[in-house]
Amino acid sequence: MSSSSVLARRYAKALLGLGLENGGVDHLGVELREVALAFGSSSELRAVVKNPAVPSDAKRRVLTAVLQKMKAGQTVSNFVGVLLDKKRLDLFGDIQVAYDQLAQEQSGKASATV
Repeated sequence: MSSSSVLARRYAKALLGLGLENGGVDHLGVELREVALAFGSSSELRAVVKNPAVPSDAKRRVLTAVLQKMKAGQTVSNFVGVLLDKKRLDLFGDIQVAYDQLAQEQSGKASATV
């Protein structure tokens, strides 16, 4: 397992813990997928977030505006902020996938690739 996979799984585990605490595992998963889709489908958003010349506070303003427009909850918004602070936003897609896997394991569901 690569170091980025290990990190993604750690972040996903922490998020799952929050979801279990507040009873929102499924809702949190939906929000994470929506944000991952936004990152994946918007080349402009990716360009701003990945550009080292763009200051962190400008990235935070852009991300906050996007998350507010998406009506993302406080947990996801805070989580994106933590990833920005830790310079780990590039792991978001991997974290979302790991979260889904952990949530399925937690609920006793299994997934199969055919």
